[in-house]
Amino acid sequence: MPSKPFRILSTKVLSEGVAALAARDHVVLDMQDFIDITFLPAAAVHELMASIPEDAWVVFTSANASRSFASTGLQRPHWRVASLQGATKAALPEGMHLARTAPDAAALAALLVQEPGLQEVYFCCGDMRRDTIPQQLQQHNIHVFEKVVYHNTATPHRIRETYDAVLFFSPTAVKSFFAVNALPATTICFAIGSTTGAALQASTHNNIITADSPAAATLLQTAIDHLEHLYNSKA
Repeated sequence: MPSKPFRILSTKVLSEGVAALAARDHVVLDMQDFIDITFLPAAAVHELMASIPEDAWVVFTSANASRSFASTGLQRPHWRVASLQGATKAALPEGMHLARTAPDAAALAALLVQEPGLQEVYFCCGDMRRDTIPQQLQQHNIHVFEKVVYHNTATPHRIRETYDAVLFFSPTAVKSFFAVNALPATTICFAIGSTTGAALQASTHNNIITADSPAAATLLQTAIDHLEHLYNSKA
């Protein structure tokens, strides 16, 4: 059973606004980046994205891809954008035509394969992207043109503290974390989405809880609420 104050580790550094949720609820929140993100120069991304046809379907499944595109200043109101909900959608520039949104990549791919006559999409992604979008679309004879706009580098850190909960925001962070760490059985893992949850299932036998929506604030609040519930149920 967790004891107060709850101790939570986030495997990425959160914004001040999100981290403030922990202070408000008297939670000890430690933050450590387990991935280093390197964006391509805006000029290089501009060149990559400017080559995409005006009427194309363009897919975004990470907030970093959205931010990288936004840095170019390109205006593409006629693209038909398929995006994950939450941070990915929020990071896209205003004026985009959001044709399809979904909570995870598998659900987004399922929507795309139902589009009549869809033959190709452009996938804005990082160099360590998951296979979900390419595999599911190619199985339905939809060609996927990848536009790699940022690079992921795992940055494992050995943790010394014991935590009630650990927050994970990507499969890459899961791999980086468990490369050098093992968790006590009592620590609960919280995943930003189903893909990250699946990566956790392959890496640990600990209890795994997935947030209802893919947003950092939702994930942190889910962890706080769950720990509070456990604490009160044993009081």
